[in-house]
Amino acid sequence: KERLVSTIQSAGEGYFEVDLDTMVCTLNPGLSKKLMLGLVPQDVSMAKDFVHHDDIGMLFGSLMAVKEGQSDGWKQQMRVRLPDGGWCWMQLRAQRLAANALHGPKLIGTVVDVTASKLIEEELRQAKETAEASSSTKSQFLANMSHEIRTPLNGVLGMAQALEADNLTAAQKEKVSVILDSGKSLM
Repeated sequence: KERLVSTIQSAGEGYFEVDLDTMVCTLNPGLSKKLMLGLVPQDVSMAKDFVHHDDIGMLFGSLMAVKEGQSDGWKQQMRVRLPDGGWCWMQLRAQRLAANALHGPKLIGTVVDVTASKLIEEELRQAKETAEASSSTKSQFLANMSHEIRTPLNGVLGMAQALEADNLTAAQKEKVSVILDSGKSLM
């Protein structure tokens, strides 16, 4: 039992246990301290006080699915309020334990703080969006410049070709040839 408790306590921020008959949740001391909830067992409905309002439905949905036997457990991430009022991301992994002669059905799970990973994900997402916007701006600029250069260049090349057809001296033909070659290269 000591080995099991030690293993569970070393798994992230802590662990929790929910009695599925009474819906009372017990947290290990480390997790209780992090959330400032004290060591007394808490009614599961108190989760609404420290779980983000956008995530509470997901948490209770998963909990009810386990209680009603539709699921044996779950893995999910949710935001949890810290004592300073800030939010951190926690990953919960929970598994149902069958009832036995001494205890009714329980849900036991571990909690890991994944805030740092979420911040890195957000930074990467923003960097990707910035890079995509930059690439789009560059492409638009090049498309505009290409159009802006091609239009007058066609006029220059057309006039140089017309000039080439005239009776020109050798020196003039050479100059028109340079204009045409340079224009075609630029095109």
